[in-house]
Amino acid sequence: MSDSFPFLVEEGLLSDGSKFSYVDIGKLDGSAIAYLDGVIAKIYGGPCEADGPERVKKRIRRWFVSKTGDKDLIHGATAELFCHLFLNWRGYRQNFLYDNLEENSIKKGFDGLYSIGDDIWLMESKSGEKTKTNDLSHPVKVQAAYRDICSKLKDFDGNDPWQNAAYHAFLARADETIAKKIKALSNDFLDEKSPDIAEMNLVPCGTIFCSCDCGFDVHGIKDRLDRYFQD
Repeated sequence: MSDSFPFLVEEGLLSDGSKFSYVDIGKLDGSAIAYLDGVIAKIYGGPCEADGPERVKKRIRRWFVSKTGDKDLIHGATAELFCHLFLNWRGYRQNFLYDNLEENSIKKGFDGLYSIGDDIWLMESKSGEKTKTNDLSHPVKVQAAYRDICSKLKDFDGNDPWQNAAYHAFLARADETIAKKIKALSNDFLDEKSPDIAEMNLVPCGTIFCSCDCGFDVHGIKDRLDRYFQD
């Protein structure tokens, strides 16, 4: 984390020891754009991505243009990108590509599979737009992200998210220990065995886009999440 992160970050701990992070992202100024240019290629295509930031941004822009009219999808992809930006800055190792191998789009399966040392961390992102007529909140989206991770780990009738993660981890040059853990978890999923959620490292993320003059109570957000994860 040697580079200065271009957005305001507030952090703390929930009562169960989980880390709480709030990132305030406003308009992208010169420093934010420069920071993004420095990491966008690695986030999008992994450590071996040959294209520079301008070409990578052109690929992403083309996908966004193709989804014009689908605001929810665009919000979701944007939220994921900034979550990846933050987690990379915080020192989590990215073991996947933002690029979706299967659809030439934004990746599916787990929204993110990271590692710190030999430990796997699963990230899921949920987002929405706050307007004058709704009371959408960060805790609602964080809770939805948490439930989605739990569902994916037990949805044996659906696609194997670990198999998808294994493909991404290979291209992202994941450490051998991490790659073997992902393979073992994929085999367990095939046998309809899921890991103990309490033993997993999870990063549920909630992003709120504002179309009105929004003001967020960071302490209130933290308190609501504290109560939720105590239950």
